[in-house]
Amino acid sequence: MRTPVAALSGALALVLVLLGAVAPANADVGDFTFSSFEADYHLDRDADGRATLRTVERLTAEFPEIDQNRGIQRALVDEYQGAPTDLTVVSVTDGDGVALDWESEEEDDFTVLTIAGDDYLHGSHTYVITYEQRNVILFDEDAGVEDFYWDVNGTGWAQPFGSVTARLHVPADLARQFTGSAACYQGAEGSTEQCPVTAEQSEDGAVVTVSAADLGPGENVTLAVGFVPGTFVPRDDSLFASPFGVVLLLGLAVLAAAAVAAVVVRVTRLRDAPGRPTLVPEYLPLREPDLLLSAHLLGRTKRAVAAALVSLAVRGMIRIVEEPASGRKPLFAVQFVDAEGRPRLGRGPRGATGAEKRLVRALFGKPKPGERRTLDPKDTELGKSVHAVLQKLPQDALDRGYQRRPPRRPRVWLAILGLAGMVLTVVAAVVLLASAQGGALPFLALLLSLVGVLALVLPAKRPLTAEGAEVRDHLLGVRDYLRLAEADRMRVLQSPEGALRTEAAGGGSVVQLYEQLLPHAVLFGVERDWAEVLGTWYERERTEPDWYGGSAGFNAAGFSSGISALSSSASTSYSGSSSSSSSSGSSGGGSSGGGGGGGGGGGV
Repeated sequence: MRTPVAALSGALALVLVLLGAVAPANADVGDFTFSSFEADYHLDRDADGRATLRTVERLTAEFPEIDQNRGIQRALVDEYQGAPTDLTVVSVTDGDGVALDWESEEEDDFTVLTIAGDDYLHGSHTYVITYEQRNVILFDEDAGVEDFYWDVNGTGWAQPFGSVTARLHVPADLARQFTGSAACYQGAEGSTEQCPVTAEQSEDGAVVTVSAADLGPGENVTLAVGFVPGTFVPRDDSLFASPFGVVLLLGLAVLAAAAVAAVVVRVTRLRDAPGRPTLVPEYLPLREPDLLLSAHLLGRTKRAVAAALVSLAVRGMIRIVEEPASGRKPLFAVQFVDAEGRPRLGRGPRGATGAEKRLVRALFGKPKPGERRTLDPKDTELGKSVHAVLQKLPQDALDRGYQRRPPRRPRVWLAILGLAGMVLTVVAAVVLLASAQGGALPFLALLLSLVGVLALVLPAKRPLTAEGAEVRDHLLGVRDYLRLAEADRMRVLQSPEGALRTEAAGGGSVVQLYEQLLPHAVLFGVERDWAEVLGTWYERERTEPDWYGGSAGFNAAGFSSGISALSSSASTSYSGSSSSSSSSGSSGGGSSGGGGGGGGGGGV
């Protein structure tokens, strides 16, 4: 029979066994240590005199006896002094040379190796990583040396190291190029605390050894060995060091040719018809086309819907009503009144025409008198319907003979040329930037690649015909009239030519004339000033518009503000969318973490 003490001891033993076999809920894969870190660096030169480095790292990790870790991660530097190190991982094995499973991923200037299996690891495990690099020498012109200035374990570890040892192996020809300056630094990044350096030479070469013990998390060992100038050939980072330098220049040449050709085609074969030799102020609206199509011909489609709504309103087909709004911006509604409306000045047709009919259908469907539609910017269905109306304007301009199609063959060839130039330039620039060659030119070339868009856009212009140019010039004449001072406008109306035009307009009053010109003011962005002029005439003639209803009684300032707000709201809501260190370390001016190599890692 077991005594109580024996039973208690057995229970405690069972608990300890269970605690050792099962990881606690808050176990951290970083809670382990490294008993040692050894690195052997084999530095040499290739046939071109550039530095090559073969590194063998041996890391011994001490994992806890709980089921916490399956392996480690190791970050290896793949960029140094702004240039790639051409990192190649040769092998990853355990301490006995058995290959281990690993995978890699790019992270900033490092390649992170994850060395892990499916099973949990306990106790001591050794990892041997072999890799090769180039471009590992720091050329310090100010100090007059070429340094192998290299971080050993790196400052990116959360684990402590019992010991860190690094050995630099160089062949005999390189050993003769030593300056005699060598240094070792240990500690956190920026630390200048030095550690011991030993050197051994033989007929086969030399070995420089550095070591440190009891390093805490984030603490590193840095090795710095100086060579006389001219020992190594610097990496050639010029443009023509890579064949892609030629490709880049070819791409830029093609882009330039495409852009120049596109400009020539645009100013020769795609010129608008000449139109009037001189613009004169015009105060009568055009009989046709409607303002939507007119806005397209002028390239002012952002204001097309606002101008068309005001045009339909002043002609008596709809009524614009300002609604109370909870936000800072006013909200407007349109109310259908009459399909025919009032006669236009200038003997224009009654009712909606052309694209105006499509706009009315987009607003009301099959409209009935009194039907009302709120112009809510959040109404996506209305936005899509209005956008569809605007999308048909280019075809309307072609069908009615105001514009002509550009020739197809030049467009195709220029598009091919422009796209080819863009592809060549972008691909070559990306490759050169990735390899840090060509200086700033690849980056500049990326920006210049946008020039290829000109080869796509410029030849796509649809030139104005003679009829289209006449419409344009008449509208610009209306714009000039709108910008005249009041006295100048009245002088135009009272001139012999103005009198004839007024008679042709059916004897309309100044208020009627100014109302008919308000939509054009909206089109040209001067609606606030023109509405103030019109509001003044309303007050002078003691009348007010029946086509506009404000949130308060009529006054000229409120009317002007409301028209301007309507224009802004419609323009924005329905305008075409539906909605490293560079100092020497071997001479003693370095620090821990100041060199290349290094990196860090952690547990998995």
